[in-house]
Amino acid sequence: MKILFEDKDIIVCRKPPGMPVQTKEPGVPDMVSELKNIICEKGKKSEPYIGLIHRLDQVVEGLMVFGKTPYSSKELSRQLGNKTIGKYYYGVTKTIPKGCKEFAYEYSLIDYIVKDGRSNRSYITNASVGNAKKGELLCKIVGEEQGRYLLDIHLITGRHHQIRVQLAHRGAPLIGDRKYGNDTEEKTVALCAYKLCFLHPKTKEKMEFQIGPSLKIFQQFL
Repeated sequence: MKILFEDKDIIVCRKPPGMPVQTKEPGVPDMVSELKNIICEKGKKSEPYIGLIHRLDQVVEGLMVFGKTPYSSKELSRQLGNKTIGKYYYGVTKTIPKGCKEFAYEYSLIDYIVKDGRSNRSYITNASVGNAKKGELLCKIVGEEQGRYLLDIHLITGRHHQIRVQLAHRGAPLIGDRKYGNDTEEKTVALCAYKLCFLHPKTKEKMEFQIGPSLKIFQQFL
């Protein structure tokens, strides 16, 4: 884990692939507990407050913001609910998602998604299903190398496994995604939350952070 920005209100950090955001399993490190440990090492005596605003799948790397006070967490959660937090991802597939024909053109992908907690999977269904939730993202093809496609994805909603299941539903599962595509080429899913934009909860300053993916599969494009 790497902290990119910290003040008295928020922490912005890079989550490595393989680390859960939060877990109840004893002895398993997660983002929330690791951040608390880092703050304690800096001299804080009482247990630090870390507010969870959004999540990333355990297999996915990328940017996350956490609140350090209840007020900051509430304000960031409000922005998330209003869809004013910008969450951008790079993903790599072996095929073009159905309906996304032209390069650099931004396509809106909208589906209704239902989560099966027992199998920890999500499925595309129709709007009439009672517990289905609308999932929306914007997707454009920004690169092609050796039969692989780099997708730039703007996530509008934040459903369980949303990007992974929406792309797989269109015949373009992410490389390395064994759950939705049975792809064993890579050890982890070729998905990175590379850019995060929001307003600082206290100062209202526009904050924007960007990273480069660490996975080797991205290097041929970036």
